[in-house]
Amino acid sequence: MSDPQRSAEAPPAQESDAQPLVTIVVPAYNRAGGLLEDTLDSILAQDYPNLEVLVLDDGSTDQTPQVLERYAAAHPERLRWERHQNMGQPRTLNRGFEMARGELIGYLNSDDLFLPGAITKLVAILVADPEAALAYPAYRIIKGEEAEEMADMVPPEYTVAEAVRLHNCIVNVGAIFRRRVVERIGGWDPSFTYLADFDWCVRAYSVGRFLRHPEPLACWRNHPGSANYAPGLEAAREQTRLLDKIYSGEDLSDDVLAVRDEAYRNAFIVAAFAMGGVNRADGRFFVHDTLAREVSSRMPETDAELNARMRQRMTNLERREKSLVKMVARLQAGEQPGGPRWRNALRRITPQALRPAGRRVLDKLTRDGQPPAPKIEQRQTK
Repeated sequence: MSDPQRSAEAPPAQESDAQPLVTIVVPAYNRAGGLLEDTLDSILAQDYPNLEVLVLDDGSTDQTPQVLERYAAAHPERLRWERHQNMGQPRTLNRGFEMARGELIGYLNSDDLFLPGAITKLVAILVADPEAALAYPAYRIIKGEEAEEMADMVPPEYTVAEAVRLHNCIVNVGAIFRRRVVERIGGWDPSFTYLADFDWCVRAYSVGRFLRHPEPLACWRNHPGSANYAPGLEAAREQTRLLDKIYSGEDLSDDVLAVRDEAYRNAFIVAAFAMGGVNRADGRFFVHDTLAREVSSRMPETDAELNARMRQRMTNLERREKSLVKMVARLQAGEQPGGPRWRNALRRITPQALRPAGRRVLDKLTRDGQPPAPKIEQRQTK
């Protein structure tokens, strides 16, 4: 790590049993110019008085340092920041957990939001239950920089067995936990890129139960720059690797052992969708499963509505398939549509998951009898 560039140290706030100091860690990377500012504003606008905001710039190459300098100058008693060489979200968060002064700690990605009153409400349920380790809220899904509201999600009550069975972290944006959690189990496992939070929550539950707040108190933003927008092979492999790690542990409870087969089945399903790229902002609700029916405000309320939606989507897919078959047949017959227009049209009607294979097919069909490029010939003769 390079020598850190820090804002001036803010004076420590006064603790009280009813209002313990809360540190919100914000890992930031190239989100200046709107998203980062929205995130910081949503935290600094909270009505909770005993609050520390700790922003860690993970080697951004945009105007993030300038934005943080400005916010630190405007909020010297509430916000401090540090800049380091890029090392990824898990290590950045672990650094933040080490630096946090609060008895309660949370984190918010630099494209997500807290809704008004969120921290006050989460702290209240933790203060009322000293044995609990973590509090997590329902949340709102928003789309793009415009923050278009898509749905409110009310996750189920957390247990390790339920999270593993569903292959779902359950705890999402806006959670706050006690300092003793990281003191006992450590931070995020940096060997995971997509499921580090899932892995950490499974381990954190050994410290104490999780409390759910049923009101949406935070917003998870889906947009082209988010890590969830373009998954692939690495994301797919992590699904089963996480379960391998969990089930290789000792002293697993009977309820976790009982759901092992179902857990792996669901992990393979999620891995398949990770390869298909359906987690786009406009495809968030493509998968209609029992969990979505329970938690999402956007899902149809009746089976008839759900079936009608699925029939419409199947009709759309069949129409796209027919158009694609016709166009490929014309290409195979030797037609040369000319210009890029036909390629754009073909791309529009091709499902996202099939586009890489489609490009390879088109390259072969439109080679017009010419031999492969010399570079490929040389590889084949070695």
